[in-house]
Amino acid sequence: KNLGNVVARRGDERAAEKYYLSARRKFVKIGDAVELTMSDNSLANTYAELHDFRKAETFYNRALETARRAKMRVTEAEIEASLGNLALFRGRFGEALRFLEMSRQKFDALGMPHQTAVAELEIADIYLELNLAREAFAIYEKIADEFARLKMRGEEARARANFGRAAILLNETDKARKELKKSARLYRSEKNEIGAAVVKMTEANLELDRKNFTSALLLATEAGELLKVSENLRHRLAAEWLRAEALGNLVGTNAAEKIFEAVLNAARKKEQPQMAQTALNSLGNLFWRKGETNKAERFFKSAIKSIETLRAPLPAEEFRMAFLASRLAPFENLARVFLTENKIKDAFLTIEKARARSLSESLGGRNLASSNNASSKQLTEKLTALREELNWFYSRLSRAESAEIPHLQTEAQKRERQIADLLRQIGSTAGESASAVKDESLDFGKLQKRLGSSRALIEFVNFDGRFSAFVVTDKRIYFRENLAAETEIFALLEGLRFQFGALRYGAA
Repeated sequence: KNLGNVVARRGDERAAEKYYLSARRKFVKIGDAVELTMSDNSLANTYAELHDFRKAETFYNRALETARRAKMRVTEAEIEASLGNLALFRGRFGEALRFLEMSRQKFDALGMPHQTAVAELEIADIYLELNLAREAFAIYEKIADEFARLKMRGEEARARANFGRAAILLNETDKARKELKKSARLYRSEKNEIGAAVVKMTEANLELDRKNFTSALLLATEAGELLKVSENLRHRLAAEWLRAEALGNLVGTNAAEKIFEAVLNAARKKEQPQMAQTALNSLGNLFWRKGETNKAERFFKSAIKSIETLRAPLPAEEFRMAFLASRLAPFENLARVFLTENKIKDAFLTIEKARARSLSESLGGRNLASSNNASSKQLTEKLTALREELNWFYSRLSRAESAEIPHLQTEAQKRERQIADLLRQIGSTAGESASAVKDESLDFGKLQKRLGSSRALIEFVNFDGRFSAFVVTDKRIYFRENLAAETEIFALLEGLRFQFGALRYGAA
């Protein structure tokens, strides 16, 4: 077992597997429950490193069962934390929350503040991933100071960075800036320049949203300088993209166009489809601002085609908000082009397609399994496993040491290629259901027929912080602009939330 530990520290996971399996057989034979639990836990960690998540899960569960029987409370809590992280990295948020909460409660009862705080940090990160910003904010507010008290600077830096992101989602800009600055200082004190750069990029995103383009440009440039030593291409390209976004708003479109094109070419060459799609959307916006509608439309359509080609999960990492926005933005931007051309039906169908796409992706592509074709079902199961693996690699990349990054990037790119190949195979083997994979457009004529003469569909959209609506009847479709500002709606929602909380009219 100790030989397994030694080779595992060296990164030789296959050798570690052999030692741990040999140790396991011997511990089973002599009936040593404590050592058997340790071996099973080590084996599970090894299989997680080898990306064999099903075996990892099997051995974690075996170790957990033995630990519970042997009343090994600390080990039990550690295994539950490992299961929680495994589920988190695979994108299984409900399962992750359950295990991490069980682990947190045990560490708390055992009087282990370091482990309790780490478990709470993981839970807050899941809440943030699920856009439960208020819940995440409340946890970060507590544990950031707890990490400071425990002198856990690395964890405090991560907590404050995510605290800042939660504050951004809640429009608490001053709080966001304060926490992000603290996080950057902590990362620098830990000599973690990559972490400091990532925080600067989040700050740059915030300044872009607030139209503080000079500040955004400065922060993006500083981040780019810090990232020159990084092997993480995604981060370097993201910093360049941010720089171009700021430049385009400050000095005009020509300088930004060159950078966006360079980012696009590098992203395509280095197989970074998420970044390529973001650059395509930015180029569309750029030509839209220049009044070159045809070029803008072409870039928005290319961005959408990029999304259609690779329906991988969003990276669970520091740019998830920007990537989520860019994932839906090409659809919305193309719809706006159609609206200026008075193609209201095309605009409506484009928006609907975006919503269908985001829904099907949030369901993990389960709509692909609707075929009764056995071959297609087998491929779909393989696709699900690959998506879990890709999510795992993206999650690891966001926390990796510099030495790990090239390997993780290579493995992530390999899964992206495999996913693209599998989607093509599913499309060709699923028969009639293949159309659901290729095209999720709404049948407009059928919609109008279903509405009948006594009903209308009102479909709200939010463009640049103002709500408008498409109105569809059985006879026609029209568009009503600028019904209300987003800020007005937020104020009303806050009032509603307060009424719920205050129970002014009684619990009933």
